[in-house]
Amino acid sequence: MESNDNIYKKQLDRARSLCSRQEKCIWDMQNKFADWDVPDRHRPSILKTLIDEKYIDENRFARSFVREKFHSNKWGKLKIRQALKMKRIPESVISQAMDEISQGEYRDVLYALLTRKKNSIKAKNRFDLIGKLQKYAYGKGFESDLIQSVLNDVVKNPNR
Repeated sequence: MESNDNIYKKQLDRARSLCSRQEKCIWDMQNKFADWDVPDRHRPSILKTLIDEKYIDENRFARSFVREKFHSNKWGKLKIRQALKMKRIPESVISQAMDEISQGEYRDVLYALLTRKKNSIKAKNRFDLIGKLQKYAYGKGFESDLIQSVLNDVVKNPNR
């Protein structure tokens, strides 16, 4: 039978390895510990070590998550914020990470998404088109006031 120290060291090394390859938050690692059957008595000390050694940093994780979901997945702030809340990231950390998205770029991304989507939608009339574009933008997590503002521009410009 393996000693307590060996089990602890193996699980800590495994966690360090994972965190060095990919940003993880505390909640992600707690789920990993459950998947890996890490003994409950070892979980707090492994987490503390990972945090102390900077393998886990909630601020760094949130900034990275926001960048990835906005730039790669083209998610809106509402969807990003909700995903971070589900990972139990504190609101103050979320707000700070969200501030890194510039309003101009945010609007431009929504405009490009709606313009591209507009060209692929089969709509019966203008109202049907607007409804489908709104539903798409809401699904991506953009705010309703911004959607309305950008939609006005997208629908006005038939050539784009």
